[in-house]
Amino acid sequence: MKDHGPPLSRRHMLSLTAGAIPALSCAPGLAVAPPSGLDAIARSRGLRFGTAVSPTHLDDPAFAQLIVRECSVLTAENNFKWKYLEAKEGQRNPAKALRVLRFASRHRMSPRGHTFVWNQDDRVPGWLIANEAALAQKGGAPLIALMNDHARYLATTFPQIESWDCVNEAFVVQSGQLKNSIYTRILGMGFFDLAFQLMAQYAPPCAARL
Repeated sequence: MKDHGPPLSRRHMLSLTAGAIPALSCAPGLAVAPPSGLDAIARSRGLRFGTAVSPTHLDDPAFAQLIVRECSVLTAENNFKWKYLEAKEGQRNPAKALRVLRFASRHRMSPRGHTFVWNQDDRVPGWLIANEAALAQKGGAPLIALMNDHARYLATTFPQIESWDCVNEAFVVQSGQLKNSIYTRILGMGFFDLAFQLMAQYAPPCAARL
């Protein structure tokens, strides 16, 4: 089998794609040059183009400039996730997430929140898993209380976010089955409705919930 080399990183793909756009206008037979830039192309089709970044990406001036030029929507790769915001129970640190939001605001980009609930055990705080037996008591009431508190924290700490991913990667791609996680083991399918209800309760009314 032919070796096609390692997969492209997000940074490499963004750079290659952005560099290819101007070449389209040079193709013979095109009467009208296409929009320039990934977000401009997306907007011409009624869409928006964005990316996810780590705060360390913003330390690279060239890459930061590329993001500003090509994107109008921005989220953090990990820093809005519960596992990273509250790695230790009761100790929250939003500094890195806020840095991404400041960059988005400075460059008039729409901020997106990713994510409220990630339906996968290795993507939630370890202390949740360690306390699963206790959180399952009384029909999962302790877990629901923690989810309620976390949703309120997200909405009040990041009120400028215009859209939230309420549930992420809920199903096994290969089979279409619901993933086995702390949420499904304790709350079953009900965790879906609960996630959307909580973000609807606390996020600004104008914020999209996906």
